[in-house]
Amino acid sequence: MDSFRFNLRDKKFAAARFGGTIAFCRDITRAEFFELNDPLRDHICFYSNHGLFQSKRKFESNVKIVGFDFTYNEQLVVVLENG
Repeated sequence: MDSFRFNLRDKKFAAARFGGTIAFCRDITRAEFFELNDPLRDHICFYSNHGLFQSKRKFESNVKIVGFDFTYNEQLVVVLENG
């Protein structure tokens, strides 16, 4: 996954200020099915503003991400569903 080659329709994303990092994860409320090799299946992936992969962070597959965004200091805040 070297560049932006996936459909944004069923993804959540947030961009840091001033052309910084872009974060993506799957949106389970909009996705009809997931491919087994989908790198966003249980990860939040980070890309540069040029579309180059930087890193990814794994989360539990039963966790539901409600939303996320970058703060003023470019830290990612993730809101999870509890129950």
